[in-house]
Amino acid sequence: MSVMINYFNTFTLLVTMWTIWNMVKYIIMIVVWMYSVSSYAGSGALPSFSALRRKVSETPEATLLLLDSLDKVKAYPVYRIDLLRSYAYRSLSKHYMAMRYARRVVNAEEARGDTAVNKRAYMLLVESAVSSYRLGDAVWYVEGGEQYARKIGDRSLEANMLLMQGEINRKMSLVDKGYSCVLQAIALLSGNADKANLYQLSHIIGYLMSYYIEDKRLQDAWMVGQRRAEVISRMEQAKVGDLILDNQKGYFYSKMAYIACEMGKLEQADSYYCKFRKTRFASTLAGRLEINDYLLKKGDFAHVLYHNQSYLAGSASADSLDIIYIRTLYQSSKAYRGLEDFRHAYETLLRVHVIHEQIRTSRERNELLDLADLTKAVKREYELKQAADKVKNRNYAIVGLSMVLVLLMVLLGRIVWDRRVIHRKDRKMTSLILQLDSQKHFDSPPVSLEANEQSSPCKEAEGEKEADMRRKLFGPFDRKVREEKLYLNYQLSRDDYAALMGVDRNRFAAVLKEVTGGNLSAYLNGLRLEYSVALFREHPDWSINEIARGSALPSLSTFYRLFKDKYGISPNVFRSQLEDHIKSGGLISHC
Repeated sequence: MSVMINYFNTFTLLVTMWTIWNMVKYIIMIVVWMYSVSSYAGSGALPSFSALRRKVSETPEATLLLLDSLDKVKAYPVYRIDLLRSYAYRSLSKHYMAMRYARRVVNAEEARGDTAVNKRAYMLLVESAVSSYRLGDAVWYVEGGEQYARKIGDRSLEANMLLMQGEINRKMSLVDKGYSCVLQAIALLSGNADKANLYQLSHIIGYLMSYYIEDKRLQDAWMVGQRRAEVISRMEQAKVGDLILDNQKGYFYSKMAYIACEMGKLEQADSYYCKFRKTRFASTLAGRLEINDYLLKKGDFAHVLYHNQSYLAGSASADSLDIIYIRTLYQSSKAYRGLEDFRHAYETLLRVHVIHEQIRTSRERNELLDLADLTKAVKREYELKQAADKVKNRNYAIVGLSMVLVLLMVLLGRIVWDRRVIHRKDRKMTSLILQLDSQKHFDSPPVSLEANEQSSPCKEAEGEKEADMRRKLFGPFDRKVREEKLYLNYQLSRDDYAALMGVDRNRFAAVLKEVTGGNLSAYLNGLRLEYSVALFREHPDWSINEIARGSALPSLSTFYRLFKDKYGISPNVFRSQLEDHIKSGGLISHC
């Protein structure tokens, strides 16, 4: 009896200390938040995205307040702030909220081009959906994540989606399929020393360790743990971020401490526990929940209840179907039984039972909705069959179908004719472009000094003299730009070109306008497009993108637009027609 009273007094003291600590923590959070906002506002400086990512893991609650303030002043795009919010809620084990904000990132139109953010959002979205027992949503998100991973060629994301498939299979009691998916994910990343892949490999091996622990395959879990230790060592050599490395070590040490304790290796268990306590991860909410299995095994029930109380008190009703939430309740029940507080143990198990009933009711409701959809589909199919029978009995349907067929044939013939006309036009245009390109290499540049001397019949007029002078300035300048291919040099500015002509920038613009009819950009782009034609001929194996870059037009959309405006056909059509010229032997060489 006295032992029970001592345990109860210890537990009461811990709860009181926890309450006081929370009050102090929230006060500190508010002060830090107000200081951060005022300092950022006063200095005009904003925290970097990576700095906010670190703050999310260390102080998620305080960071959420800061993110609200940054959102109000539009300091970052909304989708990036939503990603950080998702990370923060995951750190607080509020997976419903983490899933909500990750889904907003994936659906954000402005986030489509940010592959790094999209990749992280898909990982958070699927992991949160699985953790909150939303398996139907998880399957849908996994499919989207796999498609996106293949689109951007990211092995790390593809492996994560395989891991989540394994998690879904285990939740559906398909244990062998679960193991198969996780082992495929490990094989996909093995041998790759990329930092992101090393982190993901350690993360997935951690899941495999958890599977072995759940299935009481402790020796297998221990062996896999040795492999994870090697991966973490490689992460240290690769100089992975301190925060990521610390989290991975924290998860690893907690699991190894529990496995060693279960296998009777008590000294090694204590050693791993000491290493865990030295990590920053140990002071986080996720770290305190992670070490609970080891503490239960050691009989430290008061600390287990202390850890769980801080999590359960901050969880919303929407997170009650969360895997961690249910596991925490089970741990609390065991701790209460260890303290011989059977009333609280029973009440905790009753909460678990209620949650399982909610899950069962949700599944039955989904099955009824599926059945209702099936009934509607059958009814609709019957109605369509009746309509089809009526149509079949009408003779004029044959006439109507015949007329439609004739119209389709006429339309098809018109399309074929138009395509042939377009093809002939494209072929003719390609021949003209190739002739002009060949002539360019044999003849002098389009604007020459001698040609322009003949175009000024009235030297006495002042205006004609000025125009003639501009042409004389432009001739040598044009030859030098063409011969030295200066139009391919991004570093040259308008002032550089003006200096090359030997005039100031205002005079330079006037000369270009008089002679070419356009500005410097139009003049350079014209030369670049002429050069692209030469590249098409000299390098038929190059892609359109390589041709554009080689012509100093790295934007593919700009290259397509300018090429079509100048030559009347697209680069793809020109390449196709050029290949036909080569095959038919009609290509004019300019070597």
